[in-house]
Amino acid sequence: MSKLVWATHERACALGQRMYTDPVTGFEVFTERGLRARDRCCGSGCRHCPYRHERIPFEQRALRIQRPALLAGRLETGVSYTALPWRNTAASHDIAHASHRRLVLVCPFSAFDRTVADGVKVAALVEVAAAHAMPLLGLPLPAGRSLGEVMQDALRDFPLVDILRGDLTAPEWRELQAVNLPLVAERNQQ
Repeated sequence: MSKLVWATHERACALGQRMYTDPVTGFEVFTERGLRARDRCCGSGCRHCPYRHERIPFEQRALRIQRPALLAGRLETGVSYTALPWRNTAASHDIAHASHRRLVLVCPFSAFDRTVADGVKVAALVEVAAAHAMPLLGLPLPAGRSLGEVMQDALRDFPLVDILRGDLTAPEWRELQAVNLPLVAERNQQ
């Protein structure tokens, strides 16, 4: 997907439309507004699903989600969490084990090939998170959307109050700073 697709979706939402024509494929696509009218997730992995892909079975989510969604574990109702961007490095493991915060592992990955850094499949990280009994929030990054935009979606849709640096690269961290997300400085991660 390209920036044009996302801009077309935004324009359709602003006009109150339930569907729009994808400018790349020519297919008719439901807007987030159109999907909200259904009152629940249909389980199809819709591009603009406003229901956190809740009807897609956990074991299939890493392969199908288009928006931020839990890939492992669960979040307690009424509890606020800190996001720990995670790619399964030793540094993020140390932060997770030393932190006194309620953490959600957050894994940005390519929505195209379903990989994180170094070609590791996101499904492999789901297994590791489950083995550590940690909730894992998947952040699929489609072409045309930045990490900052997708992280803003996650902060809006899940009970996340701030973000640790975790396994983010320096350019990714600067990108989140540029869009004024609630970041926790490196020295305060533990």
